[in-house]
Formats: sequence, structure tokens, C-alpha cells
Amino acid sequence: MAKLFFLTNFTLFLHSVCGATVKEHFSEDFSPHVSLLSSAKPFPLDEHLDGTAQLSSTSTKFISTFYQNLLDGHSLSQAAQTRNNLGDVNTIRAIAPTGDLRTAVFTIPALQPEEDIHHIELRFNSNTARGRWLQIEIKRSNKTIRTHTFRVSNNSDITSVIQPWVSKNEDKLHVEVKQTSTPKENGILLIFSNDKSHLNKLSAISNVSSEVENELHSRSRRSTRRRRKDCHLSNMHINFSHLGWGKYIIFPDAFNARVCKGICAARVAEVKAVTNHAMMQSLLRQYRKGEIPLPCCVPKVLTPLSMLYAEAGKIIVKHHKNMVAKECGCE
Repeated sequence: MAKLFFLTNFTLFLHSVCGATVKEHFSEDFSPHVSLLSSAKPFPLDEHLDGTAQLSSTSTKFISTFYQNLLDGHSLSQAAQTRNNLGDVNTIRAIAPTGDLRTAVFTIPALQPEEDIHHIELRFNSNTARGRWLQIEIKRSNKTIRTHTFRVSNNSDITSVIQPWVSKNEDKLHVEVKQTSTPKENGILLIFSNDKSHLNKLSAISNVSSEVENELHSRSRRSTRRRRKDCHLSNMHINFSHLGWGKYIIFPDAFNARVCKGICAARVAEVKAVTNHAMMQSLLRQYRKGEIPLPCCVPKVLTPLSMLYAEAGKIIVKHHKNMVAKECGCE
């Protein structure tokens, strides 16, 4: 009985401590300034700005710390410190307000036709705004098209309120948040979306110079003269300025995308096959060499790359999946 009494009290003690820890954790998580999860120093955003993109302190704080969290290997939801699943999101915007102390105005730009909103979140400093009743007025061309009243929580999800009104043409949307005494600098509007054709659009305006093309061709010729190797991972350094993307991408200015090169011989395919089909293809080739080609050396494991973009004088984060080859196999 004494042991049972001790265990019961100890369990209650653990629940109280853990509960306090969780409560403290979430009070920090949902402040407008997302906290760093592991790094001791935030990403030095100012060092990579050329003056073309200007953001307020709240937006700068969120973008820099959010980006650093991504660089540290955290998922999108972890980096943004939101409970929402952001699996399909690849574009993150942080919009700081204008206006006076009683009305915070967030201006949402028009989106491209290929971009779909996944989640919209309004964050205020939890110490000053949590529990308040606020009124939202959605306006376009100085005309109110919807009003909504809500109570600020740790995660003020206002997606259903705003998403139907976001334009995909030249019209901007103004979201006015009526406040009592909450200073405007304590608020920030976050938009998480999925832009399906962003890299395709950049590719269409690429201006790879003839010097770069000649260098790539010379490297290819040199590599073919060397001894042919089995399927392996090799370096492929990409400089965005050479592609004509330098004025759009703030950071990084270059990265190693890696590339899969080499031959998929039968013995290699059996060990490094990406698919069962590739394994069967390599085996069948032993009997029908003239009809069945060798499997191809392709990326087996790919990792994402997070980049900072300049967009209409502001900075956004693009989180591109499957950008860096990490492991090769035969397919």
C-alpha cells in the first residue's frame, strides 16, 4: 500500500511537471517570432539582402528563424511551429501589418493561377493578445466583402475566412484586424501555399550563357574518356547566377545538387536496384541482350532544398522537394 501511494504521488508529480513544461513550450511556439529549435544563432538574413527587398522587423524575424530551422533539418511544420500538417506546402509568406494601434492591415498579394493556399494563420504575441475577441474585415478596392469575429488562440487558423477571397489576378486583398490595445507590431499573417510551377517558370527565363554550355560539354567529353564506372553519386554544382536566377534567389547563390552517373551492370542492379522491375530487367538482359537495355542510374534518395526568394520587394521561403540527390540506384 505504501508503494502504491508513493507511485501514485510520483505519477501526479510527473504529470504536473510535464504539463507545465508543455504549457510553457506552446506559449513560446505560437508567438509571432518563431523560435529557433536548435541553432544558437539565427540565419544572418541582412547579410544577403541587396536593398531590393525590405521587410518589417516581425517579418524579418520570422523568415530568418524559420529558414534557419529548415536548414537545421526540421520539417516545415516543426520549423514554423504550427500544429497543421504542411506536407504539400512549398511556399511560405510572412506579412507584417500596416495601420495604427487599433487596426492592423495585412495586404495579401494576388497569387499565380498555379498556386493554391494550404493554410493561413494569424499570430499575435501570446502575452498580449491571447483570449481577445477581434474583428476581421476583408476588403478589396476599399469595399468590405466580409466581416468575421474570432477569439485569438495559440493557433488562430483563419484559412476558411480568407482563402475564398484571395485573388489570382491583379487585385490585392486587404485584411483589417480591429484591435483594442494590441500593438500592430505584435502581429503577423502567415500564408502557406503550394506553387506547382515555380521552378518551371524560372526555367523558362533561364539564360545559360554559351560559356557555361561549353564548359558543361567539355566536362561531359572528359568524363566519357575516363574509365566507365558502376552507378555512383557524383558532384553537380549549380550556380543560380549562371542560370539567370540571381536576381530572384537571395540565398543560397549556389548548391551541390549531386548527380547519378555510371553503368547499371547486372551485379550492380541486384544490389542497388530502385525497383523490382529494374532487378528483373537486369537479369533478363543476360538472356536477351539485343532486346533488353540495361537499367538506368538514377537518384534513389532525394532531399529537399530551402531557398529565400525576392518577390515584389518582399522575401518568401520556397521549400523545394527532391532537389539534392543523396543516394543512387538502378531503375
